[in-house]
Amino acid sequence: VAYQPKEFSPLKCASGVLAEFERTRNELSTDTVNKIEAYLKKEIEPNADKATYISPAGHFRVTYLTTGTNAVPTADTDPANGIPDFVEKCAQYMDYSWLVECDQLGFTTPPTPTGYYEIDFEAMSYYGYTSPGSGGSSTITLHNTFQGFPPNTDPEGNVWGAAKATACHEFKHATQRAQSGWTEGGWVELDATWSEDIVYDYVNDYYNYLPNPNPISAPATSLDDGGSGSYEDCTWQHFMTENWGDQIIPDLWIWRSSHTSEAYMTSYASNFSNYGTSLRDAWSLFGGWNYLTGTRSIAGLGYGEAADYPTSQLAATYTAYPATRTGSVNKIAANLLRYISLPTEVGTVSVVFDGQVGTQLTLTAAITKRDGTGVIETIALDANNHADMTLSVPGEQILSFGLAVGNAAYSGGAAAYDVTVDYVIDLPDPQVTLSATTIAKSLVQNTTGIETLDLSNTGEAGSVLDFDVAVFPTMPRIVPGANDKSVAGSTMTTTISEYVPGTSYTADFTVTNGSTDLEWLTDITLDFPAGFSVTSSTNFVGGSAPMPTAGQTGNGATVTWHGTDSSGWGLIQGSQNATASVTFAADAAASGTLDILWTVTGDQYGSAPHDLGGSLAVTQAGPSVVVDSPNGGEILAIDATYDIAWTATLLSDVKLELSRDGGASWEVLAATTPNDGLEAWTVTGPVSNNCLIRVASTDGTVTDVSNAAFEIYQPVEWLTVSPLSGNVPEGSLQPLVLDFDATGLEITTHQAYLVISTNAVGSPTVVPVTLTVTDPATPADLPGMAFGLAGNYPNPFNPMTLISFRLPEEGHAVIEVLDVRGRLLRTVYSGTLEAGAHELTWDGKDDSGHDLASGLYLARLRSNGAAATHKMLLAR
Repeated sequence: VAYQPKEFSPLKCASGVLAEFERTRNELSTDTVNKIEAYLKKEIEPNADKATYISPAGHFRVTYLTTGTNAVPTADTDPANGIPDFVEKCAQYMDYSWLVECDQLGFTTPPTPTGYYEIDFEAMSYYGYTSPGSGGSSTITLHNTFQGFPPNTDPEGNVWGAAKATACHEFKHATQRAQSGWTEGGWVELDATWSEDIVYDYVNDYYNYLPNPNPISAPATSLDDGGSGSYEDCTWQHFMTENWGDQIIPDLWIWRSSHTSEAYMTSYASNFSNYGTSLRDAWSLFGGWNYLTGTRSIAGLGYGEAADYPTSQLAATYTAYPATRTGSVNKIAANLLRYISLPTEVGTVSVVFDGQVGTQLTLTAAITKRDGTGVIETIALDANNHADMTLSVPGEQILSFGLAVGNAAYSGGAAAYDVTVDYVIDLPDPQVTLSATTIAKSLVQNTTGIETLDLSNTGEAGSVLDFDVAVFPTMPRIVPGANDKSVAGSTMTTTISEYVPGTSYTADFTVTNGSTDLEWLTDITLDFPAGFSVTSSTNFVGGSAPMPTAGQTGNGATVTWHGTDSSGWGLIQGSQNATASVTFAADAAASGTLDILWTVTGDQYGSAPHDLGGSLAVTQAGPSVVVDSPNGGEILAIDATYDIAWTATLLSDVKLELSRDGGASWEVLAATTPNDGLEAWTVTGPVSNNCLIRVASTDGTVTDVSNAAFEIYQPVEWLTVSPLSGNVPEGSLQPLVLDFDATGLEITTHQAYLVISTNAVGSPTVVPVTLTVTDPATPADLPGMAFGLAGNYPNPFNPMTLISFRLPEEGHAVIEVLDVRGRLLRTVYSGTLEAGAHELTWDGKDDSGHDLASGLYLARLRSNGAAATHKMLLAR
């Protein structure tokens, strides 16, 4: 008595108390067991009147008293048949609960040792309880009046609403008892409360519990806070049934019937896998649903009853942008962040997210549009829990939105994250116009000269053209903005969605080459984490030809396929796909999410790793490292100084390495350097367009590699450009001054390429530059040089080629492109040229700017009454 409160508030269900007693009986003293059993022993009051009633469907025998402390209301008017109306209604509610839960949904029917399921009534502070019996059987005790409990929305009144909710709730406990023996602990209350809205949707007695800490009212609190889910967490299963249908919960209990020793969250995860998704993906979407509740609800989005739920609790609200948050989120919990007061100008909302590597973080946006509608958008995180994206809804249409940062792990500590949201106002589009598409200069050896190229912005009013200029000695293969022609759009899929530790699987991996031009795949790599052993793999088939496998096996193996055909091309062409199989098994101790990293390498544009996460994987917490820069697409000049940047945790020192062949071999830049995130690097040769940086722990166990290839090039010594960067307002121009220096150069024609990268559509622009160096003793304007076309390079080509020709004297010259029937397609140049050697670039287009198809074309030179032709092969 000393430990009892002065008064008891109404409690939903006493079944959990009884289940706990049953689980712990063997741990209690004999005296304690005897006392509790005395409390539970049901003795009929000596002078009370007892009666029984068989329910209309014949499932239940209802025992009730009409006098004494536990007597039921005796009113008998509807119908007046000698049975209290209260008893008849409760029996009907029990019959209907049996119909829905067992006959319709398929939950296990509880045993009936007496031929009926036994029901009785008691005056108590609970709505009711289910008492365990032998062999999975049970009996149910209901409150004897259902008066004095919190209100509900039953149109017949609160008493009958409480009776209906209790009937289906307690009967769900009876099915649980029969199906898995109440091995779920407190999770049984979450499940039984869920059943109330499935059987009697209009009662909504469970609303009384939603203000308690749950994923809506307290999303930052773990779902299993206190050891398990409870009444107020029933929205977790409502979320499931409203997305995947009511059958997902019966299927969960079928799984539980044969996995009674399994943690309940693990059973949820297994059941999601059977429905083609994962616990992580479901938890991500769940966060968006919980944000859109109460005053933030949107009709037709999220919970069907979201407007009647509490307004979810926020971790923070932001009104100014950019907005950055650094935080952490507990296991099976979420931080809900709200963003309001967004600009109305045309623009986009950008989200940059960095989460703790090796954790089960999730990210979802719940968007409220200005027209009253909304969108829930899950945001994919890569293998390093990073995302850099823009919301799908145009910024000017967004009234407000929320980010649900979730942690789908159901063990371990909190996971850290940083997220920055910004509103990027769309500026008018600039447009590049150049005063020339090619530049040709002739200098006598050991002299200098200049040419000017005007860079104009002819774009929309108010636009600003930002530009950067670089000079390459050869046609650049990786240039800023040109990755749309790479293999970056390639994808990989697998047939395995789940694993069981100790079981062997043969998974098919299908690779699709996303290139839209002539890019080929030459290398494919799969990285399995420690704890997963590869035993065999097959060749890729289905592309242009089989791609042989290197056949790596073992724990945490990297399986690599490499190959080219006899002509040197790769073996999976653009838009093709091929499939290979890998047999692997998880160690007995493996748990969590299996993250398989894959890399594909194209014959021109390098490689890009992608996360192929299945629904189950291993993500061990511990040291991590992420390469920040160079991370793909950069162009670095030899002898220039560049900062290698990285982010690493739990490492005191790191190792820096460089690959010039897409990762096939590595050279050490620093065997050990302090983990301060930055290292100045003087770029060295040789040149390569397939370079990667690798940052690793000094023992090599924790690594990360550039996401895509970057290029190292040799600067052109005889040509400099000024300025190298700047901006040009609409209607203005910026002269680019090209300084030529023929000092010490060989007497021949020299080639370079001016790459102008801008913020305009179609960037970058490549301008071929030629310098013809002549002998001081035989100036180019002297007679004697033969007229003619010297050819084109490269040939075959795609899409640009350099046409070389000679003029013995100054005069009007025309360079044209014809088809094989002699029809004029393009006038490349028409104007006066000085005597000497010249080169002009043709970009594979006709005079209308349309790309010409692959095929044979003729270059024709006409000048001073002479003409010459040459064959060129365009191979797109």
